[in-house]
This record gives sequence, C-alpha cells and structure tokens, in this order.
Amino acid sequence: MGACLAQHSKLGGTDESYFLYPMAQLYYRYFQGLNRRNWRPLRAFVDEHGLIEAMGTFADSLFRSFLDRIQKDRFVDHTPWYAMWMDFIVRLYPNAQFIHIIRDGRSVVESLGRAYEQGYWWAGESINARALLWKTIVSTGRESGAKLGPSQYREISYEHLCESSYSKLEELLAFLSLPMEHNVLLPLAIPHASPSRSGFTLAEVDANGVLRLRPKVTAKGWPRQWTPRAREVFAEVAIELMLELQYCDSSEGNIAALYGDPKNSGSQ
Repeated sequence: MGACLAQHSKLGGTDESYFLYPMAQLYYRYFQGLNRRNWRPLRAFVDEHGLIEAMGTFADSLFRSFLDRIQKDRFVDHTPWYAMWMDFIVRLYPNAQFIHIIRDGRSVVESLGRAYEQGYWWAGESINARALLWKTIVSTGRESGAKLGPSQYREISYEHLCESSYSKLEELLAFLSLPMEHNVLLPLAIPHASPSRSGFTLAEVDANGVLRLRPKVTAKGWPRQWTPRAREVFAEVAIELMLELQYCDSSEGNIAALYGDPKNSGSQ
C-alpha cells in the first residue's frame, strides 16, 4: 500500500525510514524518564519544546531532502513499528495522517514465524511471543488512532485491500484529500507487493500495456499445520482482539472451534 500511495503525483516514498523509532525512544527514555531509574538527563540541556523542535528540524531535513529530489509534496512512510510511536510522531507533525493496515493475527503470526526462521529475532521464537507482538502493535496503534479522530486516523483491512484494491486505494486517497490516479495501481503488478511474497501479484499488465486487477481472496481461518495446542496458545493471548476486529465471532460454535480439532476449523 505504501508503494501504491507513493506513486501519486502529490506523494512520495521510499524504503522504511525507521529513524523516528530511536528518536521516540530517546524522547521517552531520556527526557520523559521512562527507564528504571526515572533518569531524565536531556532536561539539563533543553526543555520539551526545544527538544521537539530540534528533532522535528532533523526529521524535516531528511524527508525534505528526499521529496525535493523527486519533486513531491508529502512523504509516505510505511515503517511498521511507527504504529507504536504515533503519539510521538504527532508531536513532531501535528497534522500527520495515519493509515493502519490490520491483518488477521493468525496470518501475521505465521509470517513472523518465517521471519524468525530467517534470522529476524524480533519476530519472536514462539507463537505466544508472536501473538503478543501482533496484539501489542495493533492495540497501541488503535488506541493512539482513537485519540486522533477520523480526520487523522483510518483503519483498513489487509484482506479487503487485496480483494478490492481499486476501491480501497480510492478511499484512502480521499482520506488524504487527494483524487484517485491510475499510477497508484502500478505497484500491484510488481511481485514484491504480493499478499504472500510468493510472486503472486494483485494486477498484471497485458501485451498491450493495459493493467488489469487480479483480486486476491486471502486465506481465512487457522493455518492447517497448527496443532490444537498452538491454537490455544494464540487464543489465550489474542482472542479478545480477534473478536473485536471480527476475525472470528462470539457464537458458541465458533469459540469452540478456536480450541477444537484442526479438521473442523472452518473459516472462523
């Protein structure tokens, strides 16, 4: 989605910027004192307004350098960890707008498992740790978004984006007060933007150069290889959020299926 939005004539983007993450840690740990010692060394150098202004100037210099080169107006950042630091980002950019893509937690935990196997330790070594990571990031983002309100925060389902790419991108551009443009669809034909990173794309370009969308219905329900115990571990951590997001419902049969035989998982 970040690649799609960055193709708009008014928006620009590149790889994850990431640098706002350590800046946020610096602010909260060493100015606000959120550390074991309640230590606030930065307060000896600067007040809060001065610190935020300095950090904002530094961030501006990086974002503006990139935007000036590509001659665009606004930066699209798709660093996933920023969902944890929205409150800080709004201090730097009071008018920032956030689009929160939320995906079925079971699919995310599966993806995190593959990431961990490839050496990304932060993805968590167990289903419990991965489910907690998903729950923490999604819940924190939603809590911050609720404080911002609908003019600055918008949630979108990953599954709906795959199934209805055109209408969802049009909706998101309207949220950003921008018109729909054909160029935003082009990244959907590139494999890196595929739902599974397996080479499948959400669009294709035919022999005449015409782009045609290929909606993708993503997998629903429990990963087939999960044991009943694996389901139980996930549910112990994330069932409340899964219900809140309507990835499963609260009927007696579906709750039983959360802990039941994988053969009877259905599409809860």
